[in-house]
Formats: sequence, C-alpha cells, structure tokens
Amino acid sequence: MDWHDPDWIIDIAHIAGRLLGRELVFPEAEFRRLDSEAQFGHLRDLLAQGGWPISSRQLEALVGIFKANCQMDYTPQDIPAIPVSLFKAHDVPSASRSGAQMAAFSRPLKADPTWGWGRYAAGPVDLHEVPGDHYTMMSHPNVEVLAERLRGRLVT
Repeated sequence: MDWHDPDWIIDIAHIAGRLLGRELVFPEAEFRRLDSEAQFGHLRDLLAQGGWPISSRQLEALVGIFKANCQMDYTPQDIPAIPVSLFKAHDVPSASRSGAQMAAFSRPLKADPTWGWGRYAAGPVDLHEVPGDHYTMMSHPNVEVLAERLRGRLVT
C-alpha cells in the first residue's frame, strides 16, 4: 500500500465512526492540507466528541499498529494440524479504504468457507458466523454474541 499519513488517519476515522455508531465527518480535502500534528489533533477531537477520549501518544500508537496490521503479509509455515474454530464476521466492511481492501482480499476466500484455515485444522473447522464486520463484531451489541459463542466453544 502506498498510502500517506492522511490516508491512514482518514481510514481510522471511518472505522472509529463505525465503532462509535456514528460517522466522523470532516472535509477530506481541507484535512489533507493540515500538517501531520493538526491532522492527529483533529481526529483526536472528533474521537473525544464521539465519547472516545484518546491522548496524542495513544492515537499515534494506534495509527502505527493499524498501519503495521494492514501491511502485514504472513503465512504460517510448517505448523502441526490443530483444532480450529473460526469466528467469521457476517458483514464485510467497505466504508473505509482498508475495508475496501479487505473486501477485495476476501472475495477469493468466499469459495472456501474456512477462509484457508482448513489446511491447518486437525479435522473440520468449527465455523461460527457472528453479526457485524471485522471491526464491529467487537462492539456492542455484536460482541455479546461473539462472547456467547466463544464461551460455548471454550467449555467443549
């Protein structure tokens, strides 16, 4: 991905808005004209208004982690077969750039209900579909369904 910092910050704003249950709106062209510090400050202010106060240091760390996760290209090598439970989000995010990338990435996986985990599984993959998308499955009310399914899987 050949993105610049404003792209990452804008994408995080879209994702955070979905997690907060409301769109974090700002004029993108105007935002891009701001220097990096002002961009972080603007996003921090929007998050605080949405009920998610975050320090500058925390926000910079979040952006760094988000960048690293999006750019990661990892395939497990030579691992023993293990029992696998896959908790798949029902929806595919698309409102953000990374969401669009995730949607493109997941298209080939649609043909394989185990999303590639079958090759690492000892036996059939235990599939669980949960409401939400990759991000919102971890937010209320979807996280309660995920927690219930996880609890059910952990006791077996």
